[in-house]
This record gives sequence, C-alpha cells and structure tokens, in this order.
Amino acid sequence: MNYEHFHSIQFPLVVTPTCFRNYGLCPKNCSAGFHCYDGDIQGLLYHLCISDFKSHKLYFYPTSTFALQLPLIAVQELPVKKIILVLSLLEQLKFRLDIKDQHEGRTVFLEACSRLMKRDKQYAAEFPSLVDWFLGNTKFNINERDNEGWTSLHFIMELKHEEFIIPILKKLLQHGADPSIEDYNGFNPLGYAVYRHELRFIQCLIENIPEFQHGDIIKRAISKAGVFSAKRHYLRTWLQPQPKA
Repeated sequence: MNYEHFHSIQFPLVVTPTCFRNYGLCPKNCSAGFHCYDGDIQGLLYHLCISDFKSHKLYFYPTSTFALQLPLIAVQELPVKKIILVLSLLEQLKFRLDIKDQHEGRTVFLEACSRLMKRDKQYAAEFPSLVDWFLGNTKFNINERDNEGWTSLHFIMELKHEEFIIPILKKLLQHGADPSIEDYNGFNPLGYAVYRHELRFIQCLIENIPEFQHGDIIKRAISKAGVFSAKRHYLRTWLQPQPKA
C-alpha cells in the first residue's frame, strides 16, 4: 500500500466517519500497532479513536503503562517523515512522549537517537528535522540519560555513517546538549569517541566543534586514551595555548 499521500496531512486531524470507511473490515486480531508499523495514519487513528476503544482493548490508551509502545514502534521502524506524522498524531491524542521505557530507561527521543546505530543513511540525513520536531512540539530534556547514563551525544558517537555525525552533533549542541556529561562508566561523548574511533575522526570532532575544545572535556578524554598513543598526544596539544587566527 502506498502511504505517500499521508505526508501532506495537516494537523490537527478531524475525526469524521468518512475517515474510517475502509477500516471497518480490519481483521479481528488487527490493532493500532500494526498500522503504526506501516505508518498508516488513518488506520492508526481508527483504532485509537473507535475500534480498540469500543472493544475495550485500551493497551495503547495514552494513560496506560503500554502507551510508550506506539511511539517506540514508529522511531524503530519508520522513515523520519512518517515518524513525525505518527508522533504528531499521538501528541495530539495526549500520549506522553517524555516517559521512559522500563527496560533501558529511554524516552522516545533517546530511542530515536539510539536507532542511528542501526538505521540507513536516509534516516541519519533527515534526523536533524526530527530533532527540530521534538524541540518544537514536546517538552523534553535534551540532556536526559538512559539506564547506562548515555545522552543523545553518546549515541551519536555510535552512528555508523560518520559523515552525518558532525551535522547532528552541531544541531544538538545548538539546542543545549551538554558535552561534559559522563555515562556511568566515566565516558563523556568525546572520551567515548577517543575509545571508539580513529585519530582522524577525533581531529574532525575537535576542530569542527568548539564545545569539545573545553579543557575539562579534553582532560577527561585524555584519560581514556592509551598512554603512548597518537590520540593522547593530539589531545594534549589542545591543553596548550592555541595560536590566534
């Protein structure tokens, strides 16, 4: 089924009988989750407002403990444009997007960040627009941490498509992300990059992102580098007075 026409949907949506003309024939085992998985906005709206409500299958009701499942399905499976459509609908229906899942302690935003490790280049390229949506439509803490102490900046360091890391980092830092926050193993984002990436990448990070040039952040990153490594030598040069341009 082609869902491209849903990209032009304007919010808020108005629920009318004609919206659901073709959804009365859904299989008995159908649920909001199936339509969310496909990015089917009208089918999702049908189940949330009529079908599941009438049959008392309130698993996805905004105040239930399962309310987080639908937005998590969206950020895990859909392209960014459809994620924004689904989250816009759920936000309109008063779903809480700032609560954390019980397993990993991640909000919808942190889960979206974690998906950068697994999703394709298109997801990474469009991710800044998803950050803009969260900033403009929800109340969330951009420095929130999961059960491992990871923030959005930590997850960005795991992005397999390195060419998108700098633009995403700049977007997050522009809106107040704190590069000095350490996870529960004592790694700040730069320290994790030192542990995880090659020297060329560390150079690219520091030389393009002024926030990573702060002395305390550099010192903590040095503690994660090998004693006689090229990374350690490079980092130490940033503790010396830099020549003025």
